[in-house]
Amino acid sequence: MAVVANVSLDWLAGGGCKESQPDQNGAGSGDNDAYVYIPLYEPVLRGRKGPGNLSANVLTHLAFPADSLHKQKLCPQQLLAIPVMGDSMAGILNAGDIVMIDLERNQLDADALYVIRLNDQLYAKRLQRLSDGSACIINENKAYRDVLLTKAQVNDIDIMGRVIWTSSWM
Repeated sequence: MAVVANVSLDWLAGGGCKESQPDQNGAGSGDNDAYVYIPLYEPVLRGRKGPGNLSANVLTHLAFPADSLHKQKLCPQQLLAIPVMGDSMAGILNAGDIVMIDLERNQLDADALYVIRLNDQLYAKRLQRLSDGSACIINENKAYRDVLLTKAQVNDIDIMGRVIWTSSWM
């Protein structure tokens, strides 16, 4: 994940955000920077493996107003974007939409959209924790079944990060 997010392992382990220093992709948010540039990664095709299941191929960078990210208390170095593939979340997230992921928010602490890794694939799904400690992976498209996870399975789920922003065509 450190390679994908373009941060050191020490920085990732410490969870720090150096707001005044841009990273190598230009994702800085110092006072003089009007915009930060969040990398849009190409997802790895089915069956291939890689760090975070993202290729090292950055398709482009998406510009966001630095003050907007600051107001949301987001650390630009902990953000990345990927395109949505598939139709299991159609209606909320459609194929071709872009989602921004906050890598710092990688724990199931709220009913929200997350990017999770299952069987070496990335999925954007709604996760809902239930009162007994179990959780449900919810598909918006009811052609797909929701998946109930036991409390033990919840501890094993690999949450890459929380979806905090989406972009789509009308």
